[in-house]
Amino acid sequence: VIYLQNNKDEAKLLFKDMLISVTNFFRDTQAFEVINDTIIKKICTNIAPHQSIRVWVPGCATGEEAYSIAILFQEKIEELKKNIHIQIFATDIDSQALMVARAGTYSANIALNVSKEQLERFFTLNHDTNTYTIKKSIRDMLIFSEQNYIKDPPFSKIDIISCRNSLIYMTGELQKKVFPMFHYALNPGGFLILGTSESIGDFTNLFDEYDRKFKIYHKKDSEKTETSPSISDFLDLMKKPDISVQMSDKKLTVKEIAEQSLIKQYATVFVVVNEKKEILYVSGRTGKYLESVQGDFNGNIIKMAREGLEQKLTTALHKVINKGIESVSCNKLRVKTNGDFTLVNLKIKKLNASLFMVVFEDTVPDSVAGADDNEKNDFTYDKDYYKAMQEEMTTSNEELKSSNEEMQSVNEELQSTNEELETSKEEMQSLNEELSTVNNEMQVKMAELFQINNDMNNLMAATGVATIYVDLEIHIRKFTPPATKIVNLIKTDIGRPLKHIVTNILKYNTMIKDIQTVIDTLISKEIEMELQNNTWFLMRILPYRTTSNMIDGAVITFFEITEIKKAHQILINNEMLQQLAIVVRDAYDAIIVQSMTGEIIEWNPSAQRMYGWSKEEAITMNISDIIPEDLKKTELKIIEKLAHSTILETYRSKRISKKGEVLEVWLTSTALVDENNKIYAITTTERLFKE
Repeated sequence: VIYLQNNKDEAKLLFKDMLISVTNFFRDTQAFEVINDTIIKKICTNIAPHQSIRVWVPGCATGEEAYSIAILFQEKIEELKKNIHIQIFATDIDSQALMVARAGTYSANIALNVSKEQLERFFTLNHDTNTYTIKKSIRDMLIFSEQNYIKDPPFSKIDIISCRNSLIYMTGELQKKVFPMFHYALNPGGFLILGTSESIGDFTNLFDEYDRKFKIYHKKDSEKTETSPSISDFLDLMKKPDISVQMSDKKLTVKEIAEQSLIKQYATVFVVVNEKKEILYVSGRTGKYLESVQGDFNGNIIKMAREGLEQKLTTALHKVINKGIESVSCNKLRVKTNGDFTLVNLKIKKLNASLFMVVFEDTVPDSVAGADDNEKNDFTYDKDYYKAMQEEMTTSNEELKSSNEEMQSVNEELQSTNEELETSKEEMQSLNEELSTVNNEMQVKMAELFQINNDMNNLMAATGVATIYVDLEIHIRKFTPPATKIVNLIKTDIGRPLKHIVTNILKYNTMIKDIQTVIDTLISKEIEMELQNNTWFLMRILPYRTTSNMIDGAVITFFEITEIKKAHQILINNEMLQQLAIVVRDAYDAIIVQSMTGEIIEWNPSAQRMYGWSKEEAITMNISDIIPEDLKKTELKIIEKLAHSTILETYRSKRISKKGEVLEVWLTSTALVDENNKIYAITTTERLFKE
């Protein structure tokens, strides 16, 4: 310890050896796919344009993971065509690794993890060195800085924290500081991404599980807890001295001062463990005595002990931890390191009820006599070791026996549960058979209903009759295609109130009222109506009856009667003309009836006497044939006035006789209208002008 305090370069080298900077671009491809498809997509989609997204990558090492996240954000921004500012804070305690990250230049091996398209878009190939350099557009997103995120204040208002494969190297005590700090740094709803072998442990009050497989967590908007950090906590951490160099600020007793002095003077290498034999603190280089093991790191000193040390270390720790002995020493242990053996003195001292110091001290061989004593010592410790192992085995056997009894009890419960499940299975199987039978019957019924429905649809389509079915609330239940010409219906109107649909019917606003009357009184109703295209329909409203003779709405049918209406109108017009013919025949004045296009359709005897043409000749002529050429335009204007007035005042005009004479006449023109008030002909009463 004193040597490291006095030789800062050696301390830096030791510190560098302890750092682990292992990372790759898009390390764990499946995890990055989930991050891209869920988290990055969600944040970029929901954020408003011109806003900022803040990401923190603590323990970024040489920067590959931070650059990977930046590339994914750039791709997503381009895909969504959004203008978003991305700011990624990449921090690490290793200044040399940060130098590599800032340079952004990597070997050609990154092509194994980065796609060809991404290499072309976001990297520049350096042909002379066969390396790739990240492009400025991505580099500008990142800020690299040296930071110890355990003791330095964190960033704030962060949307994503990616701390993957870093926490596995920390003890539980350190992790208790880290997770509240991450919770403090994140925005509400922010995301925490860990490595696949890491988890939030007991901090479920701070984070929700977002993706179990890839260890993605969602910040809870919980109230401040006892573990939540504050600004003063971070300031205190910055002020406190490093635990690896100095002890706590608290006042030490004389005994503790003496013990610290002895440690500094004699203990070049030592570790502190708890009652579970887990390493809590390391001083000096322990590589000669302890080695890392494969698998999950739990810091168990027995599992890490090198050959020649494990047996004695187990016995000694058993005495101190389980027997209550204050201190145990084992001298001249032959420890194998890199193929050679080193003599080591092992000392174990109880610090308090839960902490124990293990000291390693190299030594040199003694004389032959000393060797004999050492062999006796070894024999004694072997006996103690086997005795300790025997006690542990006895304890283990008792625990196994208890576990076996519990397992038997559980097995009996499982057997009982299994029998119940078997019974339930048989019941379910019987029920399933019944359901299968019912299902088959339902399938047959469905097929029949499907066939009936098809038959009904074809029947309705074949009739060509416009039909609308409504329920008791006059909501549309079904309609035939021809009905769309009368009421503006589409398929999505089924279920809508009929009163909400616009119709093409003229001068008829009581359809809904009439339908309701039919439903209430069960008396059918027929109404003639004209559409906007001058076609006529007979609407018939009937109550809708079910097979059980229950009223369940109404059926509205529309039959086209345009031709019938035309024939009826012609009949009426002919009757009127016959009546008019009698009047015309016996009148003293010349009476001429012309159609709206000018054809002469009636010519009385007085007209024959005045103009000279017989009736047979006249009805083959047009009224324009007896009007002088210079008056034809004037006469047309006079006829147009009849559209606004059914009779005109008597006026003076001229006509041409059969002999070619121009006659001056007094004319009175009257429009003939039908029962619908439409003009269908013009009658003119004419008399010679006499001065």
